[in-house]
Amino acid sequence: MSAVSTPGRIVANKYRLLERIGVGGMSEVYRAEQISTGRVVAVKLLLPHKLEDPAFVARLFQEAHSGLRMNHPGIVHVHEAGQSELGPYLVMDFLLGESAGRRLFDHGRFSVPAALATILPVLHALQLAHDTGVVHRDIKPGNIFYSVEGPRDVRVKLLDFGVAKVLWPNGAAARTSTGVVMGTPDYLSPEQANGELAIDGRSDVFGAGVVLYELLTGSRPFHAPTAVATAYKVAHQRAPSLKERGGPDDPTLQAIVDRALAKHITERYQSARDLAADLERLVPSTEDRERALLELVRPEQHLGKQRDATGERPIPPTAPPTVPSRPSFPAGWTPPGGAVRAVASPAANEGRQVRGLALRSIDHYVRQTFGEDARGRVLAQLPSELRRELEYGSMQAIVLYDVELLNRYAAAVTRDAAMGNMGWARTAGAHAVGGELGAVLKSALRPGEVTVLLRRIHPALSRLYSFGSWSLEEGHPVSTLRVSDVEPLATAARLWLVGVIEGALAAAGARARSTIARGDIAYAPQLVVDITAS
Repeated sequence: MSAVSTPGRIVANKYRLLERIGVGGMSEVYRAEQISTGRVVAVKLLLPHKLEDPAFVARLFQEAHSGLRMNHPGIVHVHEAGQSELGPYLVMDFLLGESAGRRLFDHGRFSVPAALATILPVLHALQLAHDTGVVHRDIKPGNIFYSVEGPRDVRVKLLDFGVAKVLWPNGAAARTSTGVVMGTPDYLSPEQANGELAIDGRSDVFGAGVVLYELLTGSRPFHAPTAVATAYKVAHQRAPSLKERGGPDDPTLQAIVDRALAKHITERYQSARDLAADLERLVPSTEDRERALLELVRPEQHLGKQRDATGERPIPPTAPPTVPSRPSFPAGWTPPGGAVRAVASPAANEGRQVRGLALRSIDHYVRQTFGEDARGRVLAQLPSELRRELEYGSMQAIVLYDVELLNRYAAAVTRDAAMGNMGWARTAGAHAVGGELGAVLKSALRPGEVTVLLRRIHPALSRLYSFGSWSLEEGHPVSTLRVSDVEPLATAARLWLVGVIEGALAAAGARARSTIARGDIAYAPQLVVDITAS
């Protein structure tokens, strides 16, 4: 299985890869063509460095097993799974649209009808899963997808049953055999956070309650700087009211959310169906909910575009596809009855974070270099909570923030302050070493040979992020610094990091030249920097 997945390759003698449309921490997803029928599907493949890990192989086949046993319009259809010359693969519907996580990030909190239009199909899908004997265990906005089926047709789909667990005959789902609790910390149920040995569908009900809270307020009820602190809040602290977080002041809706988020499992809604029934009474008109969903998603923006169904941004192709792509959908197109569409995997950037120090250092550079007016234009592009933290100097250096905030800030600087010139980012990185970041690197910046300095610098820099794997290949005169698993970093954020490396070497008195050998394109999986001593 040494073959490399690239556009034009054939998988299992059945599917021709057309273009890579998404990449995450464990897998990559391709738009592909079924050779025998010409149908467009999504093919998920494990990343090369995950092929030998039995846990990731098992997760891929768990997703296939769960998907194949369930037939519901709100659950992505899995066609098949198997082994190929590229390793394990999974074939699914190909979806056009975006995740609720992406829409929430771009739009902010939802109206009540739009939030209900999002969560109700998820609850119906969960009920079918629970009736089938499957607990999802990872309900979050990145796993909820708005599938655009036509100009006036948006369907909500529940993605990624890769961490699902088949219920045991007694109705309880055990943890993994290693005892690891699966799921994303912010959306864990109290019983998952406490590491209980058995969970059931009521854990998914809690996760759906957290998602509903986030859709209505734009914030997660139990979020804390670390996974451990978040899990503690999930297990022990009451969620702030919707009104406290800027959400609707509706006593009935609040009571429903409170019951969904009950700490004790017996005080919670006992099924997804029961929660859905109470929510439907709030906005009983299906037409009102559908109208709100269309206004939120705006399907015309997606028709005619092949989009990543993971919630991530599409990967720009580095070269034209080696095979012809399928035609885009014309205006006014409507799907035939029963036609299948698109899928891939959940948003990979969920849980990928960067310390506030990086955002603070960039903000300081923008203020000094471009001035207050330009900074104001940049901050206006950011979510209100982040904007306030930067404006009032309340952002904490060591607190972890979603990496997409760094990407969004850097993109706004490029567009609204640097007039499209991305070179500012590398300079800003070097500049950061002379400021607050320099204090963090101080112990690593003692004079020494380039290889010795790199040995000290890269462990310190790696702590800026909650992701990425750093390695150093020492050589004379060229040493190579590799940062793997950095898909979440956009181009400007990568250039800033390279600038920090260059600034650190210069601050330590090293005479060296840095060259980006690979990975300066947004969402490439690896950043490779060659450092030549002189």
